[in-house]
Amino acid sequence: QGTPRISYYHWRTSTGLASDRLKYGMGGASSWATEFVDATPGRGKYNSLALDAAGNPQIAYYDTARTLRLAVRGASTWTNQQVDASGDPGRFNSLAVDASGDPHVSYIAAIPNQLRYAFQVLTVWRFEDVAGVGAVENSSVTSLALDASGNPHIAYYDAATDSLKYASRSSSGVWTTQRIDAVGSTGGYCSLKLDSGNRPIISYYDATTRSIKIAYGDYPDGDLDGIPNVFDPCPTNADCNSNGIVDGREGGTMAGAPGTVGRLPDESIFGCGSLAALYGAGGPPRGGPPADLLFLLAPGVYLFLKRSGYRGSARTRFSARA
Repeated sequence: QGTPRISYYHWRTSTGLASDRLKYGMGGASSWATEFVDATPGRGKYNSLALDAAGNPQIAYYDTARTLRLAVRGASTWTNQQVDASGDPGRFNSLAVDASGDPHVSYIAAIPNQLRYAFQVLTVWRFEDVAGVGAVENSSVTSLALDASGNPHIAYYDAATDSLKYASRSSSGVWTTQRIDAVGSTGGYCSLKLDSGNRPIISYYDATTRSIKIAYGDYPDGDLDGIPNVFDPCPTNADCNSNGIVDGREGGTMAGAPGTVGRLPDESIFGCGSLAALYGAGGPPRGGPPADLLFLLAPGVYLFLKRSGYRGSARTRFSARA
C-alpha cells in the first residue's frame, strides 16, 4: 500500500508561536511526519498536492500577496517559486504532474473571473485563459486531470450560469468547453478523474437537491437511468427493482435495528444511485463500493456520508470529446 501524503494550511497556534503557513505531512506506520513548506507567513491557502514519478511532492498554493506559487521538494529541502501574479490568480487551484515531472495547474484568476491553465516547459511557464467563470464563489473549485497524451481536462463551476462545466484541450492546443449539468444550482466542489480510456468522470455538488452527483462522459447508458451499462446489472430496465423509481435516482435506509448488521437495499453511494442497482438484490460484497466509484471522493468524505446516513442521489450522463 502507498504512503499517504497531505498538504494543508497551518493556522497559528493560540500562543502565537507559529505563523500561518503551508505544511506538508507524510504518514508512517504509527505516526505522521510534518514540516513547513514555505517560511513566509500567509502563504499556503488553496493548496493542491501532486507527486512526480519518483514520489517527490509538488504543491501549488495561493499567497495572500495575490499570487500563485509552486513548491517542490527534492531529497530533503523545499524550493518555491512564483508562478503567476496577473489578475489575483491562484484560488481553487488543482495541480497535476506529467510523466516528465513538469507541473500543470488549473485555477481561478479573480479579477478577470477567468479559468486559467498554466504549465511549465523546462523552466518557462506558459499561461492560457480557458473560459469565464462569472464570479469567484465558495464552490468555484477547479479540478485538473491529464490524459495519456498529456492533454489537460478541467472540470469547474461557472457562477454565471450556476452550472457544471468541462473544458478539454486537444493536442493541437484548441480548447473546447461543455455545459454538463445546468439543472438548478449545481456544479460546485467538483472533482474530475479520467478512466483508462481517457473518459471523464466528475463528482460534484447539487445545491438545489442537496445531493452529490456523478457525471460520466462517453459511457453508454442503454436504459437512460443514469447508471452506465458497465455498472448496471439491468442495462435494459431503468427500474430494475420495480419500485417506481429510476435506478440512478434511488435512496434508502439501513435495513435492521440499530446496532445490528443489515443489508443496504437502496442506500446511495456518494448520493448517486444505489447499492441494489449496482450489485442486484444480494447487496454489495464485502469491501464497499467498487474502486471506480470510491476514488471520486476522499475516504474521509465517504465515511462521513456513510455515518451520517446521507441519501441524496442522482447521476448525469454526458458526451465529452477533446
